[in-house]
Amino acid sequence: MLDYNARTVLLVAHPDDESIGAGILLQRLCHAYVVFCANGPSWWPPDWLNYGLPHKRAQLRKQEAHHAIGITGKNHSIQFLGYPDGWLVTHLDDAYRSLAHLLRAWQPEHVFTHAFEGGHEDHDACSFIACHLSKAFDFQVWEMPLYYRDASTGAVIRQSFTTDDHDSEIITPISGHELAVKRAMLSAHKSQREIVAGFDPSIEKFRRQPLHDYSRTPKGVRPRKVFGVSPYRSSKAFQLWKTPL
Repeated sequence: MLDYNARTVLLVAHPDDESIGAGILLQRLCHAYVVFCANGPSWWPPDWLNYGLPHKRAQLRKQEAHHAIGITGKNHSIQFLGYPDGWLVTHLDDAYRSLAHLLRAWQPEHVFTHAFEGGHEDHDACSFIACHLSKAFDFQVWEMPLYYRDASTGAVIRQSFTTDDHDSEIITPISGHELAVKRAMLSAHKSQREIVAGFDPSIEKFRRQPLHDYSRTPKGVRPRKVFGVSPYRSSKAFQLWKTPL
């Protein structure tokens, strides 16, 4: 069972992931440390005229995250690590050290993060880092699904684990107020409105992180190739990585 009173870290890749995957959870937790690994895009987005240059867009997304988390009414702590969107797998050592430093101070009992699902490299990198940090700090990792592309049909599957999730815990709003707050959190991410619109705000799924084979793309998932970057870049990075001394 989820313990809303436990010392908790929510480790996510991007501003908006916290609201999509854990907006209801954040309303129920007494206090959480929310860590964003990537602040925003490292390229020119198609709507840059509306939201500015990449560094300005990154700043905007930080502001949106602060606004969204503030809507919960809880005094959650927020930390941004600042890695460029899509490149977290190239900063595994530095991210591990930075998070280890924070976790020594925070001493969490639970860390919530992304499922390993092949949907976005930054999401998978968060899963990978949380897994290895749990071995050093002895906390329980919970994972949440966001999206992946089905290998056979190519369809985008949202908010479902790539493997049997009969052991998952499903959170749904216990009141109209909780759902309204979740919707307001999603709306706070105005620069991501087209993305957040594709998710069901009335359901969140979590399960204890299973033993993943990070050297392979999850079974049944079509690897994601972006801007000519190999879809197997992350699995190679995970294979070669060793815990920093």
